[in-house]
Amino acid sequence: MKWHSLLKAILTQDMSIFKYRTKSDNKLFKLFVPLLLFSLVSFCIGLYAYKIAEVLVPHNLTHVMLVIFLGITTLITYIEGIYKSMTIVFDSKDNDLLFSLPIKKTTILFVRIFKLILYQYIFNLMYILPAYAIYCYFEKPSFIFYPLAILMILLIPLIPTLIACLAGYLAKVIFSGKKKNKIMQTAFSLAFFLVVFYFSYQSQGLTEDIIPSLVNLSEKILLYYPIGLYMKLINNPSIVGVIKLILVNVVPFALFIYLASIFYSKIISKSKNMVVKHDHKEAKIKTKSPILSLANKELRKYISSPVYMMNTLFGLLLMVVGTVALCIKGDQVIATLVTNGVKSLSIDTLFYLFITIIGGFTTISSSSISLEGKTINITKSLPVSIVDIFKSKILFCYIIELPFMLLSLVIYIIFYKPKLMIILAFILIIILVIFITSVVGLIFNLKYPKLNYTNDSEVVKQSLSVMISLFFGIIFSLFSAVLVMALASIISLKTAFITHLIMMMFIACISYLLLIKKGVSRYKDLNI
Repeated sequence: MKWHSLLKAILTQDMSIFKYRTKSDNKLFKLFVPLLLFSLVSFCIGLYAYKIAEVLVPHNLTHVMLVIFLGITTLITYIEGIYKSMTIVFDSKDNDLLFSLPIKKTTILFVRIFKLILYQYIFNLMYILPAYAIYCYFEKPSFIFYPLAILMILLIPLIPTLIACLAGYLAKVIFSGKKKNKIMQTAFSLAFFLVVFYFSYQSQGLTEDIIPSLVNLSEKILLYYPIGLYMKLINNPSIVGVIKLILVNVVPFALFIYLASIFYSKIISKSKNMVVKHDHKEAKIKTKSPILSLANKELRKYISSPVYMMNTLFGLLLMVVGTVALCIKGDQVIATLVTNGVKSLSIDTLFYLFITIIGGFTTISSSSISLEGKTINITKSLPVSIVDIFKSKILFCYIIELPFMLLSLVIYIIFYKPKLMIILAFILIIILVIFITSVVGLIFNLKYPKLNYTNDSEVVKQSLSVMISLFFGIIFSLFSAVLVMALASIISLKTAFITHLIMMMFIACISYLLLIKKGVSRYKDLNI
């Protein structure tokens, strides 16, 4: 089988990222939702790029904005690659089929990494196109700038994807065949990712004078050779420079595919040989309620999927780290925000909104129904009500999210010692945010399920239900921030919190009633 035939087969099956069911057969209508989501993200990124460029243009430093967004895109590519490489490259469900065919291991590895890079292009364009558009708007560059921009867009995901795959490769080499290897792989990936995030955070600093800060950040990004070489090409275009830029990105990528393919099949096969320890002790049978049993099933699926854990745990870990940072630099953050025009902001308000934002961005349930896959008919045949199935998935969200949020709350209470009423408001918003996001995630997953998939990454990272749930989290967080700060400016903080919490309770009730009324029949209709 030729490599392009294999690539066509895999992409035909798996690249329907935004595919969803609709009563209309109109293809243009089916494209409307993904294009709308893409446009909304691009528009928001464009606003940020415009604000930064507007500050830099009078100082003839517009290129600094472009460098920063190239750096951000590179970092996002790496983050997305860490999430996806585990399942797309190593844990795909068609491993047995492909390795039984007379296909070179190099071809299989190349096709899978190429598929991963195509995903990266889709997401990268949302971030880099607006930055290029803003740069062209202010600078009016010459014609040569545009082919160089297209070339950079094509090359920018190669090295970050290589590094992400290397991290996944090392995790597989170290942990394949070991008991609880999925948890160890996730821990390894999280540790590797948090190190990068730490150094990224260290390279940024809150300062009253934003221009030196942006210039300093761009200088650090230019140390990354491909971006530094590209920026030199913009100022002094040359054929030699273009060739060098291509080789710097393509040669390491090709070398990695060649070397990794040597041990690729061995690592895949070794990961299937799990260590099984038989214990013949007399077992005691423990009975659980149906909801707890189903929640336990969700937890087992969660632990068995590194990409599922990575997609949720990073935000929750970031909440704990962010709380510690808030305890250390909270006054400095507030002073900077007040300097930039944000009024009526106290440390309690900031932490309250921090909980809301992290909770809003954590979308666990938005893929939980899709991940049932071919086993969904088995779940439906169990002697439990569909409402109990929904309740178990909501309970599972609490099992994962609540420990991290409560730990953050305890850290905050120890350091700032807020009043009892404020603590109660924190506890209530934690409970409500988890409930709302879990229920809304189920609603969107029922509306846009993806039951037929070859690896978990397609469901957890690329399904339409996850995308829409994430946008709901963004809107939900922005709405909460604007409402709480607006209320705090005219009434007391306690009253502002109470008003917001009442509105959250109302949203929670409406979303749950909608889930019960529409979701039960929708779940019955799901089939594969």
